[in-house]
Amino acid sequence: MKAYYMAIKPIDTNFINIDEIPEALAEFGCQEEIIDGQHYITCGSLKALAQMMFTLDLPGAIIELTGVYDSHQEESEIITD
Repeated sequence: MKAYYMAIKPIDTNFINIDEIPEALAEFGCQEEIIDGQHYITCGSLKALAQMMFTLDLPGAIIELTGVYDSHQEESEIITD
């Protein structure tokens, strides 16, 4: 699985309209990952994400990820012979 990068601090939706997030991120080649209703910036390029955060004066750290998984209970079935 290919690694990608994510800003640890979520986007402050008090200052940007949620509907405008994808377009704003696309200008830098980035996307969003929604976790528990919070919008996080993700990007395949560390340089592009760092440049976006610097240009838009977004404070925070960047982490390298291979995936984000939702933790929820799975239904399972017990099969007996």
